[in-house]
Amino acid sequence: MTTSTARVLALLEILQGSGRHTVPDLAARLGVDERTVRRYAGHLQDLGVPVESVRGRYGGYRLLPGYRMPPLMLTDEEALAVLLGLLSGRNTGPATTSPAATESAAAKIRRVLPKPLARRLDALRETTGFTTRPPPTPPPETHTLLALAEAARHQHPVTLTYTDRNAHTTTRTVHPYGLVAHSGRWYLTAGVGGGGVTGGGAAAGGSSGAGGAAEAADHVGPVGSVGSVGSVGGAGSVADSAGSADSADPADSADPVGESGVPADEGIRTFRLDRIAALTVQPGSFTVPPNFDPVTTLLDGLARTPWAHEVSLRVHGSVEHIRKHLPAGIATLSPVTSEGAGARTGAGREADAATGTEWVHVRLRAERLDWIPSVLAALDRPFVIEHPTALRDLVRALAHRLHENATADEPPHPPM
Repeated sequence: MTTSTARVLALLEILQGSGRHTVPDLAARLGVDERTVRRYAGHLQDLGVPVESVRGRYGGYRLLPGYRMPPLMLTDEEALAVLLGLLSGRNTGPATTSPAATESAAAKIRRVLPKPLARRLDALRETTGFTTRPPPTPPPETHTLLALAEAARHQHPVTLTYTDRNAHTTTRTVHPYGLVAHSGRWYLTAGVGGGGVTGGGAAAGGSSGAGGAAEAADHVGPVGSVGSVGSVGGAGSVADSAGSADSADPADSADPVGESGVPADEGIRTFRLDRIAALTVQPGSFTVPPNFDPVTTLLDGLARTPWAHEVSLRVHGSVEHIRKHLPAGIATLSPVTSEGAGARTGAGREADAATGTEWVHVRLRAERLDWIPSVLAALDRPFVIEHPTALRDLVRALAHRLHENATADEPPHPPM
């Protein structure tokens, strides 16, 4: 908690005592000058606290009669849950507010808790570290996030002004299907039907066929389980290497997805909330396609982002094992038959059935290929590289380095 925030809250605590307090008295108690006291009082007023200014020789500040902060009755476990939620949101994302808002909220909660519990929670806050890095982008506007959530819940169209990754700004009306929190960012999955678009970018309305994908960043494919609002955690270092977590932008993506239940004349697009400059909720309503899942849609779109390299593999292992190393936002997986894999028959196939393993087709796109060989090594399963050829060379180079290191009698450079 910053010093200024603590003093603003201390001023509120003094004013909640009783009566009127002069500015010189408040300045002395807070250890600041009189001008700062007036600024702190203005901060409280901005927060909706009814601080009244009393003019005159003996004037000062007081709270309107009858105003008190409501009591906050939390058990130790409830207080811990609230504090950890605030700390996790600030340190691991996805960000929803500024750091100052998080600190202010934590300070307010602390000041109305019993002192023994507040001390223990302070100890936790001061001694806890987080391994996940902070969100990579500024948080979206609170109004934007809440307005979109409400519009998605009540199925109202919204008109938004959006700037894509190519710096094209458009204004369009979309149907918000759901919000997804992924890798420190907030995304909106939305339907885009007929209608015109104004702005500097390509038309976003109309058919979502191949001709309408001029500004598409990737394709959004079939969807799976039912859902309307979802969240999913980050994909870690693999996602960073692939380019999917920090720099991928499935926004402005569209593709006919009839197999997911979306009408043929309506495309699905994904928008990053931090790139929405303005929005207006419109009258009317729409219907969310049946069996639509925003999380699956976003992750599939991220895995299909058109980076520099398109990789196709067959891996002999279970989908569950492969997913541990290649999350849904990185790769798409589809089982193939043993015959299609050109591998095991007879007793080998029976062993596969007993262990739940199979040949799985793995497709992914990446800006660089250098991180993929180490992932394949970590899989520790037979695999076949279909393309690109350059990946085979990188795998051979890694295998050669590992062989040299494993058979060397001494390290190439003796320790100092």
